[in-house]
Formats: sequence, structure tokens, C-alpha cells
Amino acid sequence: MLIVEKEFVYSKLKGSGFHQKYKCVAITPKGQSDITTGAVAQKLRDHLRVSFYGLVDLNAYGLLILCAFKFGTKN
Repeated sequence: MLIVEKEFVYSKLKGSGFHQKYKCVAITPKGQSDITTGAVAQKLRDHLRVSFYGLVDLNAYGLLILCAFKFGTKN
């Protein structure tokens, strides 16, 4: 599973067929982690044991997005 922070980068990857070529699930939280995207990622991670990678900005917000998908949120 590939988590892509920016919607523009996600669109480019989807348009180039990245997910088909490398047989992966690519999702985007569109710059912030929302409940539904987090729930899908958690189901894939916990039930199917899918590992995930993040393509995010190297700043505090990008790391927060990755942590939200890895560890969940307080809510």
C-alpha cells in the first residue's frame, strides 16, 4: 500500500499505471488523514498484513500523516 500525501502526485501515479505495474494499492488522504482513508488502511494492514509506504513531504505534517496511518489517532 502506498500512501501519497499530495493529490497531484497521486493523479500522476494513477495516470501512469503505477499501481498496476507494481501491484499495489495507492491511496491519498489529500493532505490530511481522514477517518475513511484511515479505516481502509487499518483494515488492509491488520487483516491482510499489507505493509505500507508513504510518499509525503519531509516536514512535521507529512510525518503526522504517516504516524496517523501507522498508529491511529487519539480519537
